[in-house]
Amino acid sequence: MKKVVICIFLILNVLSFSDTFNNNEDERTILRQEQRVEQERLQKEFQKREEGFNKLKLEKAEIATTKNSVNEIKFHISQINLEDEENLLNEIERE
Repeated sequence: MKKVVICIFLILNVLSFSDTFNNNEDERTILRQEQRVEQERLQKEFQKREEGFNKLKLEKAEIATTKNSVNEIKFHISQINLEDEENLLNEIERE
C-alpha cells in the first residue's frame, strides 16, 4: 500500500513539475520571439534613419558642389617658365 501511494505521489509530482516546466519554457519562447521582433524593428528603424542621413548628406554635398562650381574662377595653365639660377634641376627637369 505504501509503495502504491509513493508511486502515485511521485507520478503526480513529475507530471505537475513537467507542466510547470513547459509553461516556463513557453513563456521563455514567447519572450525570445518578442525580443527578436523588437530587435528587428529597431534595426529597420536604424537603417531608415541612416539612409535618410546619407541622402541628406549627399544632397548637401551636391548643393555645395554646385555653389562652388558657379562661384569659382577657372583658368588653364598652358606653360610654366622656370629659371634655374642655382642649377638645382637636372636636364630632364629643365625641359
